Amino acid sequence: MQRLLIACYCALIALTAATGCDSETASIFDFGEFTVSASVPASGQSGVDPDASVELYFSEDADILDVERNFSLTGTSGKVEGSFSWTSRRAMRFTPRYQLARSRRYSVELPTTVRSQGGRSLSRGFLSDFFVGDYAANPGVAASTPAHVTGGNVIDPSALTELTFTFTRPMDSMKTQAAFSLSPYVSGTFSWSPDATILTYRLTATLDYGRTYSARIGSAAEDTGGNAMARDFLLVLVAGDDTTPPQVLGMNDNGTAAYWNTAESGIENSVGTSVSSIYVAFSEAMDKERVESAFSITPAVDGHITWPSDAMLCYHLDESLQAEQSYQITVDTGAEDIHSLHLQEPCSVIVRTTAATAKHVAIGEVRGSADGAMLPAAADYLFSGSAIPWPVMVPLYGNDSPNGMKYYFMIQFLRDGIPVAMDKTSLYGNYLVEKFSGDTTSPRVFDITWHDADTVAKVYVSGLLHKTLPDTSVLYRFTLSGGSGGIRDALGNTMADTFTFEFKEVQ
Repeated sequence: MQRLLIACYCALIALTAATGCDSETASIFDFGEFTVSASVPASGQSGVDPDASVELYFSEDADILDVERNFSLTGTSGKVEGSFSWTSRRAMRFTPRYQLARSRRYSVELPTTVRSQGGRSLSRGFLSDFFVGDYAANPGVAASTPAHVTGGNVIDPSALTELTFTFTRPMDSMKTQAAFSLSPYVSGTFSWSPDATILTYRLTATLDYGRTYSARIGSAAEDTGGNAMARDFLLVLVAGDDTTPPQVLGMNDNGTAAYWNTAESGIENSVGTSVSSIYVAFSEAMDKERVESAFSITPAVDGHITWPSDAMLCYHLDESLQAEQSYQITVDTGAEDIHSLHLQEPCSVIVRTTAATAKHVAIGEVRGSADGAMLPAAADYLFSGSAIPWPVMVPLYGNDSPNGMKYYFMIQFLRDGIPVAMDKTSLYGNYLVEKFSGDTTSPRVFDITWHDADTVAKVYVSGLLHKTLPDTSVLYRFTLSGGSGGIRDALGNTMADTFTFEFKEVQ
């Protein structure tokens, strides 16, 4: 029986050879493998032209539709689209729709499910790859000046004049320059080494101190063979070693370290109306112009600014603070240090003139003396500030002279009914003596002296006229100015109203 089967098999083979049966019939008796016998480009090949097609050659006739359904050409951007053509059932060509990208690797794949025309599957899956371009490795930046440092290279911005980038091979200058960026932007010009491997960017402006800059060569940069960089090169530069923003250490009226509470604390700081200066202390040297623009007082108070040091501003008040008034003093984020670093948040304090220091000055007793004695007789008591006779009668003594007669007024100052020390300079420019009849002789304040711990002013008035007849006594008026620009005590409290009395020589 076995001999009969062998004989039949041999007869079939002979019959097939004699009758010229097709390959499908022949494949029944083919004990070889269905494989991809060759590919173009070859697996691992580099330097492939971007316009290249992919060709596959099979060991026997392939099922064309099955091959086209399962074929894939894949690059870094995904599957490549294209069209198929066949010179025979054993030779396929795939032509990409678009040019392949330089400096990219592509893979070709057919799975084992692909069948021959005779129905046999590939004996093993086909996988091949190739590299488009002249090099199998992408170009890149080998070195830079300043050097790349993780986290950023700290440099002196005043000394940096150029950036240089050394590449692994000659580069396309136009495409590489187009891929360069510097952020924040700083103007500059490009130049190249003769072998096109070193790019220099010469700065035509200075980097700003305290800022961080990013110099980037993007992956669109290409070498002279058209191969692109695989990834961006990023050079981070920190301009200057001062990266700490300034702070307001505090504010007060004396410039020492005991500062007022900030507005954020919700506490109002009690001050007197005598405050004449406001100090703002900073953690480091500041840009004075920027700080002055960022400083404000609300409600506004006229004043002018000086700088006791590069880290301290002093605002000198040209007018007194108002009684029982709250003021907000602010330095906003526009303030910068000398390296152009801003305050991270505004700083404010709130001050309020308190009742204890905001009561107005008043006039107490007024006494007079023809000889300037400080302990005049009771008859020389003229009046109190709350009960002023009209006119006040004063005795003038002495001979007429070119300066006329003289008289001394001792004026006592009170605050809340208690004698108060005065700002002695505030009287100057805030008094006036006027005459309403008589000759052309003019009265004037000849001198002012202070007594009783600066609570009493002795005002020496000269140029007064001695009466010649009882009905010819001259009437005079003496005025002390009140209000915000008038006289004030040592704490800065002012007199609410102008004080005036009129006097004549005793009849």
